Amino acid sequence: MDISKKVIAYNIHQASQGYFIGSFPPYGYKLDKQEKGVKLVIDPIVQPVLNTVFEKLTVGQSIIAVTKYLNEERLAVPTAYRETGRLTRLDSDTREWKSANLLRLIKSPVYQGQLLQRKNNKSLAQKDYVHFEYAHEAYISSEDFERIQAKISDRKNSKKSAATRTPNRYNGLVYAKTKSTQMIRKCRHFSNNKSNYDYYYFTDYVYGTIPSERQTVYISENALDKIILELLQTEMKRLGTVETLLPRLEIKKDDCLKTYHKQIACHQRTIKQLQAELSDLYASFSLNRSEREVYLSQKNDIIAKIGTISQEIGQCETSIKQIEEEHSKQVNWVRHLAKSQNQVVLTGELLNVLIERIKVDVDKSVTITFTCQIGGDERD
Repeated sequence: MDISKKVIAYNIHQASQGYFIGSFPPYGYKLDKQEKGVKLVIDPIVQPVLNTVFEKLTVGQSIIAVTKYLNEERLAVPTAYRETGRLTRLDSDTREWKSANLLRLIKSPVYQGQLLQRKNNKSLAQKDYVHFEYAHEAYISSEDFERIQAKISDRKNSKKSAATRTPNRYNGLVYAKTKSTQMIRKCRHFSNNKSNYDYYYFTDYVYGTIPSERQTVYISENALDKIILELLQTEMKRLGTVETLLPRLEIKKDDCLKTYHKQIACHQRTIKQLQAELSDLYASFSLNRSEREVYLSQKNDIIAKIGTISQEIGQCETSIKQIEEEHSKQVNWVRHLAKSQNQVVLTGELLNVLIERIKVDVDKSVTITFTCQIGGDERD
């Protein structure tokens, strides 16, 4: 057996006997080196702090309130205490307690007198951790800890029920560049002494030639709102006012329709001429039936020409329909674009009417494709 395996086996044995195998003691404890191994003993300097923390939580104070208390008392965070041995912060130390870190700390089973070791080894399953109860003196009983957990959970659930997540106004629109699937919209709730709010953002991953070349594509909803509003304002300035733009679009539509109507009229006249030729050809054949093959050949040529011209008329009619539909779409788009100028935050309806796709790159650059293009293509 090599040295590393011997060390691992020794550590597992020590942990299974309730001895501490870590390098640094948890906050609130000291290392007591005994004959058979290292035990944790309560640190008398930190003990009053943790006793107060657990007392406040037991009577129902929130993690945020307790965090505020620790910072108001200028108590050093665990890493600072380990570095300096001082219970309070140095004047030069700006590190403060965070509610998330305090919550993670008090959830550790070590404060209930238990040791859960080897869990930092990412290659191990939970069943391979070494758990030992009554390993050292506890700060809090398991029963009191469960009550604290229940109160924290109740408070969290009441906040979730009170704050309903806003609907995704960008549903179906936001994609990471080069990806065909939508970016995922996520929400993080921030709560501290000064504010309490939800932070919405879109995220996805893009990959290089090998899977390890993974990059995160990310943009906040607020940033996206700002970019799109600025872009729409720029587009409105480029196009001009609604009062001047709509008549221009109407004139353009009418000019296009006139062109196709002229073509249809010309084609219809040609068909009448060909139909007249066909009648004359039949009349001539009726008088001299000896040239039947010539008649049939000329007749088929004329019928083929009529068929071709009829198809061209159909294409013109299709183009007319498309022009009218496009004009209607442009008018609707321009009116919604004008409506967006007075909005602080665009509604989901406006976004979906105005925008076909939003592509976000790794550097947070955004490319917008409008549902309607008037005198331009994609605009960054």
